[in-house]
Amino acid sequence: MSLSTPQRLTVTVSALSPYGEGIAVAEGKEIYLPQTMIGEVLEVEVGEPFTPNSKRCPGKVLRFIKADPQHVLPEHYECAFYGRCGGCQLQHVSYEQQLVVKQQAIISALHEVEQQVGPECKLQGAIDDLVTCTSRPCRFKSLRYFGTDVQGALTLGFYAGRSHEVVPVDSCPLEPERFGVLSQSLLKLCQDLHLAAYQEPASPPVARKGKSKGKKQESPAASAATAAQAATDSEATCLAQTMSQPHPQLRALLWREGDDGAILGCLVLTQQPEDRIEQALRDWAQTHHVQSMVLSVNNSSGNALHMTVSKSLVGAEGITKTLLGQKFQVQAPTFLQVNYEVCERLYQAAIAHCVQQEQKLETAQRTGAGAVTAADGAVASADGMVSGLALDLYCGVGTMTLGLAPHFTQVWGVEVVSPSIAAAQANAVANGLSNTHFVVADVATELPRLLTQLKHEALPLKAIIADPSRAGLGAAVKALATVKGPCQLSLVFCALTALKRDLPPLLQAGWQLNKVQGFDMFPHSQHVETLVCLSKN
Repeated sequence: MSLSTPQRLTVTVSALSPYGEGIAVAEGKEIYLPQTMIGEVLEVEVGEPFTPNSKRCPGKVLRFIKADPQHVLPEHYECAFYGRCGGCQLQHVSYEQQLVVKQQAIISALHEVEQQVGPECKLQGAIDDLVTCTSRPCRFKSLRYFGTDVQGALTLGFYAGRSHEVVPVDSCPLEPERFGVLSQSLLKLCQDLHLAAYQEPASPPVARKGKSKGKKQESPAASAATAAQAATDSEATCLAQTMSQPHPQLRALLWREGDDGAILGCLVLTQQPEDRIEQALRDWAQTHHVQSMVLSVNNSSGNALHMTVSKSLVGAEGITKTLLGQKFQVQAPTFLQVNYEVCERLYQAAIAHCVQQEQKLETAQRTGAGAVTAADGAVASADGMVSGLALDLYCGVGTMTLGLAPHFTQVWGVEVVSPSIAAAQANAVANGLSNTHFVVADVATELPRLLTQLKHEALPLKAIIADPSRAGLGAAVKALATVKGPCQLSLVFCALTALKRDLPPLLQAGWQLNKVQGFDMFPHSQHVETLVCLSKN
């Protein structure tokens, strides 16, 4: 099939990709089709593979032969930029059907876990209803990127799907309206200041396998070394070019909204701006009543931001957000969930599992009862705290650490990001809590040490909450598998791939599954946060 005559096929969508694309399998190819739904029958045009010799190919829909009744037409999309901006993947699906898709994804993930653990492990009955989100706005943090259009003008927006191409976006209906207004105003200022967008280093050429006539064939190891050196050279060249620029280049712009509509802004540049630019930014922030405006300098290559505050232009370095009745200081580098409404419901469920289950155990131990009812748990709660320690792993600014603190005699939080731990310590003091302790460390290496320390000190570990990144628990799962009961464990998974990898070894180590529940933190996206509640009794 030549490039001038693209292949046309009639296909049926059988699955969804992590990007929300429909996947159809035909003639040995996996064809990826944006804005399609499982079961739809389509006539498509098949493009060239994403990478040489790959069976995965992009597809273009020519016509719908059979469309799903829940397929939303473009004129009813919530956002005019859908299909270009990569922030959402499911606006073409009715919200009711989005919930079905996400719940089915959780069920399928648990089915895969069952297959790994064995038929004696029945997990499907533990699934609870998905927690929904219909409020607008629902994303109270935004990260926009700077780019350059074909005319060379500075732009600001979000990445397109499967790329780092910046799609200019003036506003997003899922965010507070003020984010868009501020973004467009600040973009105009940066254009007037003649600031340019940062350009990522070009990717090194892909080494192709095959014979090269008249030339000695490189070994795979040599090819890999050549590619690695090319990448290093490209990054070094880009960094040198960045540092030689007379003015800083613009990388990204972060907004976050806190209590009473307070706005935190962070402008990420490649180098510290000169005084006149800094003063112009300060004047702009004051004029637009931005409560906290900070600068972050990042001159590393690639698109990773590694955001750290280099200078505060206006106000303090952070703002306050109230969650679960407690106030938290939030800064640009620190983690806090984007969707406050669903975040509170997720945290309440994770904390409640740790508290209520442990209270029921303590009540049973005091009364000698075999079966424990919800009423027994209420009695235990009235008696006071659970006697023992709770751990909050990947604790961020201490949101769930402080939520656990009124219920356990001691609570320790562990987080690798030092600004988050500093904020967590300040948050504990501000909320009048004296039974918390925070550690700056990587959970994978710190958890085994903590468990050994607790064993030597005979300090009973009663509950653990873990909310890791999308990568999941990683090496920390081995340490969690060794925990002795009685203990409660609430795990929050940002990605079902991590759940499928991390849950089997825990079940095999004796943890019992109590509940699995999804939380729709990001409507219109393929993502779903999943809470897994386990016990060792």
